[in-house]
Amino acid sequence: MKKLIPVALLLVFFSFSNSRLVSNPNYVIAIMDFKDASGDPSYEYLKIAAAELFSTNLALSSKVTILDRDRVKNILKQHGLVMSGIAEGNLQKVGKLLSARQILSGAIVKAGSQIRIDARLTEVKSGKVIAAGKKRCADKDSIIDGIDYLSSDIISKLTGEKLFRDTGNPVISVPGHRYVNVEVTPQNKYFLKGSRGSFFVRTGFIAKKILKKIKRLPLNIVVVLDKSGSMSSGGKMSNAKEAISFIIKNLTPDDTFSLVAYDSRVATIIEPVNVKNKKSLISQVLQLRPGGSTNLSGGMLEGYNQAEKNYRSNQVNRVLLISDGLANVGITDQVQLQKIAKGRSDRISTSTFGVGTYFNEKLMTNIAEYGNANYYYIDKSDKIPGIFSKELNGLLAVAAQNCSVYVIPAGGVSVKQVHGFKYDRKRNEVVVKFGDLISEEKKICLIEFEVSKSRNISSAGTVRLEYDDAVDFKGRKKFKKNISLTGTANASLVKKNVNHLVLSDIELFLSSESMERAMDEADDGDIKKAKDNLSASYSRVRKVMVNTNSREMKKQALNLIEYQVKLKNAGKHRGSGKFKAMQKESRAMQYKMRKKK
Repeated sequence: MKKLIPVALLLVFFSFSNSRLVSNPNYVIAIMDFKDASGDPSYEYLKIAAAELFSTNLALSSKVTILDRDRVKNILKQHGLVMSGIAEGNLQKVGKLLSARQILSGAIVKAGSQIRIDARLTEVKSGKVIAAGKKRCADKDSIIDGIDYLSSDIISKLTGEKLFRDTGNPVISVPGHRYVNVEVTPQNKYFLKGSRGSFFVRTGFIAKKILKKIKRLPLNIVVVLDKSGSMSSGGKMSNAKEAISFIIKNLTPDDTFSLVAYDSRVATIIEPVNVKNKKSLISQVLQLRPGGSTNLSGGMLEGYNQAEKNYRSNQVNRVLLISDGLANVGITDQVQLQKIAKGRSDRISTSTFGVGTYFNEKLMTNIAEYGNANYYYIDKSDKIPGIFSKELNGLLAVAAQNCSVYVIPAGGVSVKQVHGFKYDRKRNEVVVKFGDLISEEKKICLIEFEVSKSRNISSAGTVRLEYDDAVDFKGRKKFKKNISLTGTANASLVKKNVNHLVLSDIELFLSSESMERAMDEADDGDIKKAKDNLSASYSRVRKVMVNTNSREMKKQALNLIEYQVKLKNAGKHRGSGKFKAMQKESRAMQYKMRKKK
């Protein structure tokens, strides 16, 4: 496992204890696993996850002690008790065993198309419910919001405190034009003299909201559609046709559209044409019929050829590649297919759409990443139109194009790695290409510098950010920032000036990379190694949550716990459709975390 920050700094910053002294010894809380009363296996992970988030939130109060959950679990196990579903009559027994004064318990309940989180805090001695609440949630973001709300209410009733504190350390944002800001945020302005290790800078682009009335760039869209035999199942072809028809309906005569379809062979169904006669174009789409194998490379190459026919620099040039299976005709090597996408990315970007259970999600993700665009996992075919709509809405609101970061390290410093986006090394310069930036989008990477122990360092290097203005059309914008670094022998000064936002991102990328390794290990059948990897990663994420109260860390904690529970249930069925779907869903989650989507 790669070391992302010096071990000494980790130990200083992430020191953590649930057994600290508190000003009011009357609040000593044991948090039980929640009861899963949803009847839906997909919510099973919330038994643990909800309790963990409550534990993290309530630990923010200096007036309560939260008992260590691992210790609680071990004590209960020794006495034949479990963490969830504690019966009313057992409250006093459990309280005495744990030396707890209060017990927080709850349940996950199905509420229509949503779930509801029920929580209550009970006084052990009297059995009285001190605080209770319920919150409906639709997704992971609303689960986090709901538990934050319930946690805040509990602390307010106990102590009168406002729960969530400001961790400070804002981003260092450099104004761009009126719709784009660029960010350069160092981990610290100090570095410990005589130490050798990594130093991080968070950098990238942030777009503001673009109003629809603003003139937009014209689109040059090529849809490359898999029409192999497998697309006939589950309504995939009919839903794909609906999605393509939707795109055509929402383009204008200033836009260009073309359609390539592939199975064993490749055919251009619609040559590049300005979108005027929409009925005629849609009629050609509806005539498509599935059948044959999957010549994905042939479809890609023909898609690029069609895009080149109408290529212009002052428009959005994009290939939309959809497939539901493995490439089994033409070029099938994953590295070669990635190179094709990368080689075209300076002129034409590539978004990929993987449908169902049997496509190669690593390949489709990497084509999108090397193609400087987006990857979408579509588990059910009826989601295809909605996903295509999301992609199109982004293309209709581009704030900047050809967004790039150029990094030149100072003497005694080197760029070890870039986290979050693909990158190239060109002599002494590292180049990160982000592609297009759309309305309200954030594209952020983490530059990991390695600092030499033998040199006195005053700068980590320079970061230059460039993009083409796609709203006011005022040409190429360029910004340059030197990353100054002051050496000091004062370790407490280094600790005091750590930027929590950057440290949160360090662990976010570290845990994402760790989870990717765990998924690869699960694919290879080494379930034990995968579980150990996940457990270690979650332990680090939990510590960062407590120190930073980071929303992203909470979401990543949910992802890790969910995957651990699913792996426990599905790991023995490796190779099954259920296992493959689990892997695809989990990899898609990590892609979204890394891309901050």
